[in-house]
Amino acid sequence: MAFFASAEVVQKTNQAIQKAHDSILGGGGNGAAKDEKTDSTETESLPSLEYSAKMIESILPRLTSLCVENLQKIDVEHSYKFLVSCVICQNNGTGLHKGSACLWNAASDSSIVVRFENSELVCLATIFSIAL
Repeated sequence: MAFFASAEVVQKTNQAIQKAHDSILGGGGNGAAKDEKTDSTETESLPSLEYSAKMIESILPRLTSLCVENLQKIDVEHSYKFLVSCVICQNNGTGLHKGSACLWNAASDSSIVVRFENSELVCLATIFSIAL
């Protein structure tokens, strides 16, 4: 069974990726899923970081690593490998298009795209899950 086959896992993944983005990029994502069981201190956002190419260059490795760490917490059986690819651009009204393709086992491998946006940045994270 593919990792992203159930709505519950997709929702948990969305929350985990949004949390990683918010903790690194700040500013709260649009559409970031809020867990009703968490208290308000856990869902408060950091202020948005101002966009700069040097800043993105320095935080991107940490952001992708944190996404993978959060995904590993969801995969309690440790039966998947994860690949996370993030594209970040300045939120100034310009277009952003991203595509990907893979050859894999459609019954056990899957992918999802999570969008994060704050006043300064737009980030598209593509997550691939590959069964071990």
